[in-house]
Amino acid sequence: MLATGVANFINLKSKEMYDGKMTDYYTMTITLDDESIEQLRSEGVPLKEYEGKFQRKFKSQSSPPLYELNNDEFIGDVTVGSKVRIQYTLGKEHPIHGFAPWFNKIRILELAAGSMDEDF
Repeated sequence: MLATGVANFINLKSKEMYDGKMTDYYTMTITLDDESIEQLRSEGVPLKEYEGKFQRKFKSQSSPPLYELNNDEFIGDVTVGSKVRIQYTLGKEHPIHGFAPWFNKIRILELAAGSMDEDF
């Protein structure tokens, strides 16, 4: 299964921190395109709405392989605003939270320019 969108919160090189503690997961939250919204909803995956757009967090217990458009390994950092496609599988259904998508690999479709502090 595939989902496409824009990367927002990225924890691919180290595990996500939550409430000051490291979790067991590498994660990426993306703002989803329309096709991915419909697909994930049809699979029973809950989505969050932020500023009128739908987002979903994908996770894994290991850092996922990253690829460029030409299938070469992507070397570098995925930046906020980059367009990505995530290949995922669904975990077991949670009675309250529905299905959670686990990423298998990520393709960088378009790398956004990284932000640079003006005082740097």
